[in-house]
Amino acid sequence: SLIQLYQKLNLLEPAILTCRQGLAQHPNDLALRRLLVVLEEEPITISAEVDQSVRVQLRLASQLMQLDDIAAAEEVFVQLYQTYSYHPYLLHDYGSFCLQHKGGESVAAGLAMLDRAILTHPHFVLPYIVLSRYFMTQNQFEKAFQIAKEGIQINNKNPDLYHVLGMVLIAICLLYNSQSTRDRG
Repeated sequence: SLIQLYQKLNLLEPAILTCRQGLAQHPNDLALRRLLVVLEEEPITISAEVDQSVRVQLRLASQLMQLDDIAAAEEVFVQLYQTYSYHPYLLHDYGSFCLQHKGGESVAAGLAMLDRAILTHPHFVLPYIVLSRYFMTQNQFEKAFQIAKEGIQINNKNPDLYHVLGMVLIAICLLYNSQSTRDRG
């Protein structure tokens, strides 16, 4: 592609511009969105110490949620996010928390965190599962299908993604059948 040619020639600005032009025409193109992140941002590296520290705090947040102390769990997430907003498990766990326990703008923030996890850590499959299930519950079948399919391309051994894909196809068939029945009726 033209973007890859620009990259090979070390022409970063034209590569970014071409990528943005492509996204203007295809805003949901995950590959283009991911490529733009790669072009515009430094690679993310997480030290073993930071990873361990974040995981310990995430376990604490999980325990607090099990004890139904949602406010304390949210405080742990907020504090972690202020420092480690790039950590894939934090993006997944905090994003999932926002979808499950919050409303309004927090849902949008949760979706953004999960989306960010997919863009910056494409081989981390859990955000694909959460997002595809969420969009399924919102009757946004095309988005659910697209995300589950992308996740399967990343990890074709995860049964959760196949389950979501199957549920989306069943929902679409049921919707089509009910419309066909209504149209004949």
